[in-house]
Amino acid sequence: MMLQVISTGFASKTAEQCRRSIKAQDVTVYAPVGLLMAPRWDWDWSFVDASTQTPPKTASENVWLMCRDFKPDDIVVWVDLDDWLAGPHALAAVAWHYEVYRETLCTYGSFVHANGAPGFASPYRHGENPRKAPWRATHLKTFKAGLVHRIDPEDLKLPTGEWTDRAVDMAYMFPIMEMAGLDRCRFIPEVLYVYNSADSFEANATPEEIARERRIANHFRCKPSYKRIDRL
Repeated sequence: MMLQVISTGFASKTAEQCRRSIKAQDVTVYAPVGLLMAPRWDWDWSFVDASTQTPPKTASENVWLMCRDFKPDDIVVWVDLDDWLAGPHALAAVAWHYEVYRETLCTYGSFVHANGAPGFASPYRHGENPRKAPWRATHLKTFKAGLVHRIDPEDLKLPTGEWTDRAVDMAYMFPIMEMAGLDRCRFIPEVLYVYNSADSFEANATPEEIARERRIANHFRCKPSYKRIDRL
């Protein structure tokens, strides 16, 4: 397995801070005491920065195109370029969960706002339908690339046929969690991610733009569910 860190976003004032937080990562993972496996693992990882594209594409298309080139077992770590990782061991924490819980196909959580306020990520309950439940599968989002390989790209688009520019996380995470099954999706309670809420869409959008985003989110909530898969 390899960690593939991907970024989306182009006009962010904090893009360099995000990049520095990624490049500063130490992905040395230590096994829990008493676990019958190697005492430590040194993971390979790479950083794919979508902001260098010309011409730029929407985040939804970016994620799909980047994941298409990864191996099915690669772990995609999704970082928005206007946010940043919370410390130099964020990727190691992600890798730890995939090493120790080998059945894991997806993780989510946890984040704080840049002003220190706690985020809202929390685990889904057994049997809960993520499309019908309050949204909780938020930063830091990671998943096996093979799950994205199974998503029909038409399910990532608006009714107009264009790649969605809003509710992109829902468009991806709903089918990812459905194919994985909640038993193979892990909530990470440790803070791994800083959400730059001051520069976020929600903090700067007009009421009309907020209403449009809610309509798009509902569009993805109402799509048919994906079936659970046995293997990638």
